[in-house]
Amino acid sequence: GVGYVPEDRHANGFCANLSVEENMALPVLHRISRMGFISRARRRQLAMSLIERLQIKVSGPTQNTSELSGGNQQKTVMGRALASDPDVLVLGYPTAGVDIASKQALFAVIEAAESAVLLVSDEIDELAICDRVLVMFGGRIVREFTGEWEEREMVAAIEGLGQ
Repeated sequence: GVGYVPEDRHANGFCANLSVEENMALPVLHRISRMGFISRARRRQLAMSLIERLQIKVSGPTQNTSELSGGNQQKTVMGRALASDPDVLVLGYPTAGVDIASKQALFAVIEAAESAVLLVSDEIDELAICDRVLVMFGGRIVREFTGEWEEREMVAAIEGLGQ
């Protein structure tokens, strides 16, 4: 019931030698296979649905993930996390190193998620989409923000000021 987007997509987010469709299907192989054989039609249907939902720019679902731009690789990793319809999404710096358009698309997906979302980040624009922010410094929670907050107060808390 947990979907995970790791901080380092290249090392931990996807298998570079697999296609977009194969990467997205990895967490749900049990759902798209019968008697140990993967249904290519189900895998394709899953991938096409996630490609459309996440606005991934690919030549097709069989395109190798390593051939995609950074933003589209990150969207593929997000698709992989969403493939199992998780109850909780754990996102480590989900928009790191992506272009503005990809960032906006990822924000829209995060905001529309029907699951609980735990977002780990130090990016102010990522934190702005959160309902509640807990700031950690030195291994402990130093501040909690709910609702609207001032950016300068958030930055001060992130930098460990005003403890």
